[in-house]
Parts: sequence; C-alpha cells; structure tokens
Amino acid sequence: MKKLFQKSLRIHYALLSVALISILLTVSYIGAKDVDVTRQKAQRQLELRVNSLEISRNIHAQLLEAYRSINVFLLEPDKREYREYVISNLNDAILLGRELRNKGREEGNAYLENIDTITKKLQILLKNSITLLDTREDVFVLYPSLAVSNTAMRPGRIIIDNAFANIFMQFDEDNALKKTPRVFMQFVLARDTWRKALSTYRLYLANRIGTFNQKALASQERGVETNILVLKKNVEILDRYDETGILGFEVQDALEKLKEGMVVWFDGYHEVVEIHHSNKWRMDTVQMKQNIAPIIEQISQLLESVEREIDVSTTTAFANMELATGRQTALLWTIVAMGVLFILLVLSAMDRMLLKPIGMVARALKAQAFGKEISEMPVVKYAETRGLVEAFVEMNRQIHSRQVDLEHQATHDGLTSLPNRVLLDDRLKYTLQLSKRNRKQFGLLVIDLDNFKEVNDTLGHHVGDALLQDVGLRLDRILRDIDTVARLGGDEFAIIIQDCDESQAVMVAEKIQTAFEPSSRINELDLYVSASIGIALYPQHGTDGASLLRHADIAMYRAKQNHYDYSVYNENDDDYSIQRLELANDLRQALEENSLSIQYQPKLNLLSGNVSGVEALIRWNHRKFGMIPAEDLVELAEQTGQIKSLTLWVLANAIRQCAEWNNQGNDLAVSVNLSVYNLKDTELVHHVRELLEKYQLEESRLCLEITESAMMANPLHAIDTLHLLNKMGVNLAIDDYGTGFSSLAYLKQLPVDELKIDKSFVINMERDEDDEVIVRSTVDLAHNLGLRVTAEGVESELVWCQLANMGCDDVQGYYMSHPLSTNEFNDWIKRAEYRHFALPH
Repeated sequence: MKKLFQKSLRIHYALLSVALISILLTVSYIGAKDVDVTRQKAQRQLELRVNSLEISRNIHAQLLEAYRSINVFLLEPDKREYREYVISNLNDAILLGRELRNKGREEGNAYLENIDTITKKLQILLKNSITLLDTREDVFVLYPSLAVSNTAMRPGRIIIDNAFANIFMQFDEDNALKKTPRVFMQFVLARDTWRKALSTYRLYLANRIGTFNQKALASQERGVETNILVLKKNVEILDRYDETGILGFEVQDALEKLKEGMVVWFDGYHEVVEIHHSNKWRMDTVQMKQNIAPIIEQISQLLESVEREIDVSTTTAFANMELATGRQTALLWTIVAMGVLFILLVLSAMDRMLLKPIGMVARALKAQAFGKEISEMPVVKYAETRGLVEAFVEMNRQIHSRQVDLEHQATHDGLTSLPNRVLLDDRLKYTLQLSKRNRKQFGLLVIDLDNFKEVNDTLGHHVGDALLQDVGLRLDRILRDIDTVARLGGDEFAIIIQDCDESQAVMVAEKIQTAFEPSSRINELDLYVSASIGIALYPQHGTDGASLLRHADIAMYRAKQNHYDYSVYNENDDDYSIQRLELANDLRQALEENSLSIQYQPKLNLLSGNVSGVEALIRWNHRKFGMIPAEDLVELAEQTGQIKSLTLWVLANAIRQCAEWNNQGNDLAVSVNLSVYNLKDTELVHHVRELLEKYQLEESRLCLEITESAMMANPLHAIDTLHLLNKMGVNLAIDDYGTGFSSLAYLKQLPVDELKIDKSFVINMERDEDDEVIVRSTVDLAHNLGLRVTAEGVESELVWCQLANMGCDDVQGYYMSHPLSTNEFNDWIKRAEYRHFALPH
C-alpha cells in the first residue's frame, strides 16, 4: 500500500480532495442552517406585500389579453366576441387599478401618483381601442385607397368603358369606318391596353390590401404605369387619325370622352399610389402604432415602476439578514483560505512529481530538434509521467518520419514523381541568382500536350495518367543532371535548361519532339504524343520567375495556335496572347463544366407560317469579358485546337434538346453549324451517328450547315465527308450563300438539301433593287437544282411578303423571333406567337 501511494499521483490528489470536501461540507452546513432561520423571518415580512404585487401583475395580464384580443379582431373582424373581450379586459384593468390605489392608500405608500396616472391612461386606452375596433369594421375607413377607387376612379372607368363601347358600335354601323382596318386595329389595341391596365391595377390593389405577394407590388405598379403610357401613346396615334377627319363626329366625340375618362382615372390612380407609398394605406396599423401600442408601453413602464417601488419598500424586511450575511462572509473567507491552501499544496506536489520531469523531457526534445546531443532522458518513477516520456519519444520518431514524407510530397508530383510547381519555383529562383552572379543565360520551356483531353475522354483517366508518366520518363531521360523537368499540372510540363542560348534551347525543343515520335504502348494501344513548346530566355525575356513562366506560356500558346512544334517568345504578341491565353483556358474549363449555353432561332415556313425548325447558336457569357461573339468563340476554338470539343458539345446538346421537343409532340428539326476543321475530322460522321443513336433522334431531324469558305478550304475531302453524312440521312445546308466563291458547277456536285441566303442580301432587299435581283435569282437557281431555300435576316413584313412572292421556302430573322433560350422558346411556341405570320390562302 505504501509503495502504491508513492508511485501514483492520483492517490495523492484523491486523499487531499477527500479531506478538503469534508471540511467544505461541514462549513456549508453551518452556513445553510443560519440562512434558513433568517429566511423564515423575511418570509413573514414579504407576505404583507404580496397582494399589491399580485394586483399589479393582474393588470399586466389584462393588458396583454386585451392586446391579444385586439390583434385577433384585426385579423378576423367577424369574431365580434373579441371586441367584447377587449372592452371587458380594459374595464377589469381599470377596476384593478382603483383597487391597487386603495391598497396603496391603506399602507400609506408613496407611489399613489403613478397609480392615478395608470388609471387615467387605462381609460384613454379603452377609448382609443373602441375607435380602432370601429375602424377595422369599416373597410373604406380601414383602406383609404378603396374609397379613392370607389369615389374618384370609378366614374373615370365608366366613362372610358362607355367611350370604347360607343366607338366599336360606330364601327359596326358605319360602313366608311369599316374600310379603315388600321384605325380599327389601333382602337382594339387601345382597348386591350386599357383592359390590361385595369386588370393589372386590380391585381395591384388586391395584392396591396391582401398582402399576397409584397415583392410583386413594384412590378405590378410598373405594369400599370407601362400600360398607361402605352394607352396614351395609342390615343396620340388616334388623335393623328382624328386630324385626318376619317373618324367621324360620333367617334371623335367618343375619343374626347375617352381622354376625359383617362384623366379622371389616371388622377385617381396616382392618388392611390401615393396612399400606398405612405404609412396610411391601412389605418388600423397607424392607429395601432400611434394610439394603442405607445399607451400600453407607458402603462407597462408605470406598473414596472410601481413594482420596483414595492420591491424597494420591502428591503426593510431584510434588515435582519445583515447579521447572517456577515457570518456567511466569514464562512466564505474560511472556504477561500482552505482552497488557497489546497492549491498551494497541489502546486507543490505537481512541481515535484510532474512539472520538473516534463520540463526535463521538453528540454531533451528541444535539444534533439536543434540537432544537439541528448545527455540522457530523465528517469521518472510515476506511471503517468513515465508514460508521457515514452509517448513523446515515439511521437518524435513518427514526426521525423512523416516530415520526410511530407517534404517530398510537397515538392514532387504524385503521379510522375517529377518536381512540382513549388520545387520548380524554388529552383527557378536559385537559377536566377546563379545566372545573375555568373552573368550567364538559361532557358525556360513550357510544354503542353496536344489533344490530351481526347485521350482522357475516350480511353479513361487511367490511360491518360499512364501516358503522363511515360512522357515524364522521356523528358527526364533526354535532359542533363543540372537541368530540371517539372510537371505544372494537367498535361503541362516545364524545363529549366542551365547555361544555354536561344539556339541551344531550340535544339532541346527539337530533341523533345524527337523523343515523342515513338508511340507509347499503354493497355495494348499505341498512343502517339505531340506537344506545343514555348521558349523564354533569361535575361532577354524576363528577369524574374513569374515573367519567364508567363512569357514561355504565351509562346507555347502561340505555337499551339499556329500548329508549330515550338515558338520563342516575341513581345509583340504579349498583350494579344495574354487575353487569348486566358480565354483559351477559360474555354477549356467552360466545356468541362458545361457552362456554355445555346440559343435557338426559329425557322418558319413561308406558306403555312408554321415553325419548320430551329438553328442552334452557341453563346458564352464570360465572367470577365462579358458576352463573347460567336465568331470570336469559334475562331478561338479553331486556333487553340478545341473546335472539335466545342462542336461535339453543341451537337450533343442540340440533338438532345431536339429529341426532347419531338417527344413532346413538336415537329421540329435542328440545324448546327460546322467549321472547316470539323470537315477535316475523320471521326465526325462516327460522332454524329453515335449522338443520334444515343438520343434516339431521326437523322432527318438534324441539319448540318457548312459555309462556302469551309467547303472551299479542302473541297475533295469536304465532298467525301458530306456524302457520308448525306448517305446517313442527315440534311445538309450551304450557309451564308453568296458570300463565298463557289461556282455553279461545284454547287451541283454537293449532296446538299438546302441553300441559305446570307442576310447581307436579304436585310436591305426592300430598299436595294440589286439585292432583290440577287435574292430572286438565287431562289430560282436553288429550285432548279432541287434545293430548298431559306432566307436569313428577315426583319420586316415587307421583306416577308417579297420573299413569299419569290417562292422562297423558309425564313429566319428578327421579324419572327430573336434567338431564344430553351425556356423562352418553349414559352414562345406554347403561346403560338408564330401563327399570325401565315399567309392568307
């Protein structure tokens, strides 16, 4: 037992704690007994004040119940019993106030003046509450805007409605007016606008009074104002017709009445808006804030003051507790002294048995951390501290092992084991310092693998990772020991070539391209690697690491853009390349994150007016540069080798959406534009077939549009690709016809189904006879060759009619619809807004 007592700190602390607890319990019992006796004496004194406090609290309760009943009645005025509850509660509170006054007079208290004030305010509150309840029951007093609508705006509405009725009656009776359809349609438009304004106003009034949707109030108010402006504009147009004298006296008189009613109704409407923008749009709320809530708050504060005064007056009942408090203070000081003594004893024991051994361990570990020799670890006899020393020793060993691993992981790429960007930056700084001191040059190469994304997407990331490992090994083998090759991330690598000029850096770039020529054998597949290399030299192209890396990156993108094996940095390309570099990187990310969008512009059949199809148009709203024009986007994708990915993205989304529309019962086809680079892609036909099968869309529902310039770039290969697509059943169209240099003989060889006339000829056709002749000739030519004709850029009814007379098949342009998002197109076709474009049979 003695041995156990010496070896365990817990037993030491347990015995000391038991002794201290025993002393504290004894002292606490004595203090509690003394407090109990004093409490009994004070309780008898407190009973004398209980009645007054209870009356005060009952007044509080009656006030709260009256306030609750007021709120219930304001919400549901048909529950008249709550009106009686309010009056009853306040009358009871007044009676309780008088009773409290009588109690105070009997005891001779000094708070009688506050009680009198409470009684008077309760009487005022009762009067104000009755006024509020009466207001809630009268809807025209409750909502001043309703009174304005009923008294000021209603006569104006009646005048307007009667004016429109008289006008249309005259149109029915007067044969002369029937011959002026434009005037009739203008009156119909004015009447419809008036009905929209009146309907929106009613929604606005109902929403404001019923508080159905507060967020919609501003929108509804703007809707009324917009319709009012449109109506005024329509009336101005009708006034101009009136000046021509074609309206007749009866219609002129009705038009004057219409304007008179508009003035009356608009003035009333502005008065309603002014009321709704003020705090008096609902009078019960105003009365509640001004006449009810403040008085309740004042009465509550007075009652709290009375209760405080009652509490203050009871302090004399506790005079006898002062002596007990003194005794308790002495006991507390005794407990504090014992606690201090216990703490000192514990500290002394901890210093001897715990802190000194731990300090010795800490000094030993610190010496080891700084590489100093440790004389010896301390010998400890207590189990707790001995375990601590052993744990510290083991922890130190594991930390050292993990630190080594972490340092390697922090500076090397986990996939290729090459140095990463962190270690590259460190060696770049060292090389800069060394080159500055020795006045020597060095080169920095940035390498980006071509079409690596396609390897990942087609064969999987495991194949892409194996390919990156093989690339890392090839780069490492061709370099000297003093050079550094690092993986920057993704498919980008960087190389520091020590002590080299431009010609030597170019030689290294050529060696790299040579090293990439043999195929990489991965999973029984032979994969060929090509790369774009950018070269920056110190000090010609930069004197710090960031500049050299940026300039080498720009040179790399210049090489990729021009399909060079390598490119040396040229400062003339800097500004342009920086933006293109950012856009190229962001485009790759946008394709991966599916953050591009497609808008669809409808194509309408001229004869029936029905929607025959849509053209898919790519859109990119860049977070920094805003909306990127489609032409710039396609050019960027072509120059950075991303045109295939971009086209496949558009094809997949357009085909999927078209299939969805057709499954919903919409008979639609979709057109997608192809680039010259797409026609060079030997896998284009395969990808198109896969997407059509995936989304189960008929081949005839897809139309691929190719410009003349795209076909002329490589006409033989283009014809072969087009024949394969045509054989599959996909429709083909020549886009922007008339802007290229294709001949009629060449046009006859193409397996196309449709010819689209460029909008530059169509848009000015109504003013330029030459353009009209060109368009008419093109329509006749296409029909003679058995092709359908679509005219782009139709922006007016006159051009629509001219094209119909020429026998054009389909049209596309802003006159029918701007390009629309998917949701906008769904709404547009549901509303059947295209129906009115059909020509009369």
